[in-house]
Amino acid sequence: MRLQLQQQAAIATIGRKRTETWSWGITTWNAIALLLCPGCIYCMLTSLLCNVFAYVDYRSGDYDGKRNKMFCAVAWSVGAFVTSIIVIIIILIVLFVVYDAGNWTSIPTIPGSDFTM
Repeated sequence: MRLQLQQQAAIATIGRKRTETWSWGITTWNAIALLLCPGCIYCMLTSLLCNVFAYVDYRSGDYDGKRNKMFCAVAWSVGAFVTSIIVIIIILIVLFVVYDAGNWTSIPTIPGSDFTM
């Protein structure tokens, strides 16, 4: 049954040229996020590689492969972004809660200023 449906779909699309467009938005997002989210460099590199492979599939006309690889690239970049945000939150918690945020006497003050701690 499945083979018959695939054959019917192939016959229905023989006369038509399937076209899709390429958006540079995700590639740009990956390049910017690679610089801004250094906490997950391997995730962002994987995302950028998936994006490059998706572009190769787009240029060769394999639109299903392009779509799958773009989904993979978006998933890796969102995962890296979320992980980087979590790492930043953990660093802030460690700095302000564990380090004792009330003990700020080690911060130097400017001589002659009215600011006191």
